[in-house]
Amino acid sequence: MPASLDHWQRFAVGYRAGLLAIIDAKLPYPGKLMNKILRVALLFCVAWLLASCADFNPHESQDLDRHDYSNIRVSPQDNSILIYEVMLTAKYPDGDEQAEQIRMQWLETWLRLRQLCPESYKVLSRRRYQPSDLNLYHMDLRYEVTCDTPPPAES
Repeated sequence: MPASLDHWQRFAVGYRAGLLAIIDAKLPYPGKLMNKILRVALLFCVAWLLASCADFNPHESQDLDRHDYSNIRVSPQDNSILIYEVMLTAKYPDGDEQAEQIRMQWLETWLRLRQLCPESYKVLSRRRYQPSDLNLYHMDLRYEVTCDTPPPAES
């Protein structure tokens, strides 16, 4: 390798030479059988890697959807009431029973993560936001929730 090449150029030349050796199966192991075995093993590893990544989609996660489409807070008028707000989307439309079950799972996750209702909760009301309502987060549905035991007082 010429001494005039910088570090990255030398790396690229060495990397390309290594890949060509694998592709051409001219590895430094004796015998054609060993080359065939290594070639099959390499193809198996590449196929396995691609297959394992096929089902993974980082953009489809219930946790991401919960953060993007809902929030929970204590009511400023009455600290025994929690306001759970939800945004409606094509994926989670209003009137869809499965979407409503997912929204209730989100609510339970919020309550567990924020340690608000240790025992159980009760949904007091569910309604759409009206144009005249103060809707700071641009949500579509508003649930009023209360705990069987009230949330801890903030200090």
